[in-house]
Amino acid sequence: MKHLNQQTNFSVMVKRSASVLFLPFVLSACGGDDVSSNLAIIAPVVLNDTGVTLCADQFEDGQSCTATAVTHPRQDADLGRDVNDNNTADGSAGFSFTNTGSGCVIDNITGLVWELKSADSSSLSANNNTYSWYDSSRSYAAGDLGLENGGTCSAPASCDTQAYIAAINQTAMCGFNDWRLPSRAELQSIVDYSQDEPGPMIDSYYFSNTHNPDAVHRLHRDWYWSSQTAAGYANYAWAVSFNTGGDTQMAKHTPQLIRLVRGGL
Repeated sequence: MKHLNQQTNFSVMVKRSASVLFLPFVLSACGGDDVSSNLAIIAPVVLNDTGVTLCADQFEDGQSCTATAVTHPRQDADLGRDVNDNNTADGSAGFSFTNTGSGCVIDNITGLVWELKSADSSSLSANNNTYSWYDSSRSYAAGDLGLENGGTCSAPASCDTQAYIAAINQTAMCGFNDWRLPSRAELQSIVDYSQDEPGPMIDSYYFSNTHNPDAVHRLHRDWYWSSQTAAGYANYAWAVSFNTGGDTQMAKHTPQLIRLVRGGL
């Protein structure tokens, strides 16, 4: 057994005008003989604000922040782009999006470009297609590659994450061929936490056709795969829900939804 304890330090940069942080990471990793499979350098991530514009006290939520300013100051809705740059012409509550008109949306804050889904069930990007998590390269798999062709989809390829990424890149969607699964933080950066369950907790104007199956939390039908394997559970990967805004670890063989992203790395 080999043990690795490595620290990597990044300088701290705060971009206050956009209310985003570039965070430093101190990385420690312990693993077996294949150290390279256990060590990953996580680059700084640019995040959106949450979309929350109301405050709360110990008795009631959904209040004006003016009413809670003395007793419960500096809440989420008191700070950041939600308050300081809340121009709703390009997205609600501090979000800023641009629809490219070609099946993609640009997040003007994070710089990420997101795939739009289609309501056409025969489309490669149909919003109700599901895929098992699979990565034969092992670069994100942490020892468990996942399951090939474990979903139900209309695509002319196997219904797993790797096959879908390859199929989208082959079409050069929106002129790009570097589409990928988003990280958990990237997925959560487009969750609008001001929306109530069951959502969709996302800007439905810019992200049309977001799959939101029902109002009773059908938990295994509204999760979007991230690229990240769960630490300590190689057969699970992280997923984010746009019904609840939460995240969870899902077994890689289960069929879930996908929204691809590019940029940001």
